[in-house]
Amino acid sequence: IETLRKGTLTLQVVDADDRPMTNIHVAVQQKKHEFLFGAALSSSAFESTNTTVETQTYLDTVKKYFNHAVPENAMKWTVNEPVRDKIDYAVADRMAAWCRTNGLSLRGHCVIWGCPEFMPEWVNELKGDALRSALLLRTEHIMEHFKGRVGDFDVMNEILHCTSLEGSLGEKIRKQIFKSARSS
Repeated sequence: IETLRKGTLTLQVVDADDRPMTNIHVAVQQKKHEFLFGAALSSSAFESTNTTVETQTYLDTVKKYFNHAVPENAMKWTVNEPVRDKIDYAVADRMAAWCRTNGLSLRGHCVIWGCPEFMPEWVNELKGDALRSALLLRTEHIMEHFKGRVGDFDVMNEILHCTSLEGSLGEKIRKQIFKSARSS
């Protein structure tokens, strides 16, 4: 904290004629900082029917203490497309709009989660080129959909131990997914 998050601030207070003033009391209160301090946002707070007082308190608390956020589940493939070709970003769209309106940056989480238990069931049934095509289409679609509204993405989650994609498609699949994310 001392070396990375704190710095020295030097103020020179001058009068109307630009002459330095001495022996005056100055109070400084930080309004904003550059360090991204975030929270994982609950999808339930952004359901269209959720208008509870508790939800408003939750959102007010997030606004008060954080300047960055990540969706807890709203951008995961199992949530967005549990049924093939029936894509739903409604909750994530409301989350992105709320973050923008309230001055929070938003990181997308996650494009692909390579562990089979965190993939839509229909994806786990695919093999070979059909699986590769679905992975690249998902990547392209979510990146395009949130372009300009999400600053950065966790493209592949838990990449070191969720290696089933590499096992079935080879090591090149990672590079292909990242290349698709970058070009979208």
